[in-house]
Amino acid sequence: AEAPVVEALLKTYPKSVLARNHQGSLASDIVKRLRHDNRKGVMALLASSKDEILKAHHRRNRSSGSYGAVAQRAMELNDKCGAPQRKVLNDQQVLSDREEGQDVDLDAGVEVTYEDEDKDNLLWI
Repeated sequence: AEAPVVEALLKTYPKSVLARNHQGSLASDIVKRLRHDNRKGVMALLASSKDEILKAHHRRNRSSGSYGAVAQRAMELNDKCGAPQRKVLNDQQVLSDREEGQDVDLDAGVEVTYEDEDKDNLLWI
């Protein structure tokens, strides 16, 4: 073990190889600049740890549980069965979703006011 402290840190928090300091430098950038005896060993540790992190990230993104796989399955179903039809709600369906006894004016707008402003500036949507 050329750098037991670095090995221990990487085992504790392997994603630290991807962290940047306040100047935007990665750990590998700092090791490249500094001149010390075990620089090559530390660089090898950082590189292998970074490769493992990126491979694991790539595997997670490419797994069957990702959104990419869901999107692919949706495209296959659309090709096979056709695109889903949009469900159009009519006024009676909207009224049936309301509680009984509640009057609903479908043509009325909604008044939106702002607490700190006068009621002169109203927005109707």
